[in-house]
Amino acid sequence: DYGKYNIRVNNIVPGYIRTQMTKKSYSNKTKSKKRIERTILGRWGSTNDLIGPTIFLLSDASKYITSSDIYVDGGFLNKGI
Repeated sequence: DYGKYNIRVNNIVPGYIRTQMTKKSYSNKTKSKKRIERTILGRWGSTNDLIGPTIFLLSDASKYITSSDIYVDGGFLNKGI
């Protein structure tokens, strides 16, 4: 609907990122270990891990991308639940 106005709509889908909101989970050794085991990169993400994809979507490098999801989850989606 917005493409005709040159408006692109994309989505960054973060995985388990260490923030104040997720502190209870990453501080719990059992929960944290399970999340890490289910992530290909074997670690929690940091807020810095979201910077690159955000800059990419804001730049002209992504000017022909719309209606897309970019998963920044360390491979959690592919390794699975």
